[in-house]
Amino acid sequence: MRGIEKRAFLLGAVLILLLLSGGCFLFAPPEPPTDVSASDGEYVDHVLVRWSAARRASRYEVFRATEEDGDYEKIGETPALRFTDETASPNVLYWYRVRACNQFGCSAFSPADSGFRYGQKPPAPPQNVQASDGTYTDRIRITWSPSLGATHYEIHRSDIPGADYIRIAQTSATFYEDREIVRGRVYWYRVKACNPDGCSDPSEPDSGSAALQLPGAPQNVQASDGTYSDRVRITWSAVSGAARYEVWRALTREGEYELLRNVTATSYDDTQVTAGTVYWY
Repeated sequence: MRGIEKRAFLLGAVLILLLLSGGCFLFAPPEPPTDVSASDGEYVDHVLVRWSAARRASRYEVFRATEEDGDYEKIGETPALRFTDETASPNVLYWYRVRACNQFGCSAFSPADSGFRYGQKPPAPPQNVQASDGTYTDRIRITWSPSLGATHYEIHRSDIPGADYIRIAQTSATFYEDREIVRGRVYWYRVKACNPDGCSDPSEPDSGSAALQLPGAPQNVQASDGTYSDRVRITWSAVSGAARYEVWRALTREGEYELLRNVTATSYDDTQVTAGTVYWY
């Protein structure tokens, strides 16, 4: 056998041996992708699925299920190492698997990873709902703390605790004055916080009423003059029909008075004082 023919023969034999001894990997599907990860609430309009490259892959197919061991459905394919799932519903947990493909077929599935897209939710129920108790004769004032993300509030009222509540108003403020009332009757109020995505559960209820008649001004108001070293004691006569008393204080007789406390007794000890300073009540 001549030299050129001999070398060609040997080269062909080597190629055949390579193919028979594992060289056939050149014509096989890729290995499964690794490091598959899906975003967890990072985006409001999609879930981002990423993975590491698989050898010999020319494209990747992405599958999705609602349970890790559930039925996976193909949702797309891409030549890149990431896929944007824009069909995911907000606040729903999905599981993703990926397989690598080329002209000879596709790999087995990768391990699964879960992910979800963040969706806006209704606000939390309002806190500190309070309805006035006899403060006014012509209305009941309901107040509450603001709820994060709320654009408006719904006020619901019931004549009987535990009975059905009826929505009576909507407001963007954190208070409401109910004038459609009967004086002396007790009403129960709950408030819902709302935004374009819905309304919260109702707040804890609070009762309120309008006074049949406003009480008169307290008489015989007296403040102690140096009797105590750590306080000023204020006393007054009881007022018929009064449910509570407001104690106000100023540094001068005609000065600006600030509200110190609401009390139900006919005395109050003001301990937020400085020795030697004269206060007016």
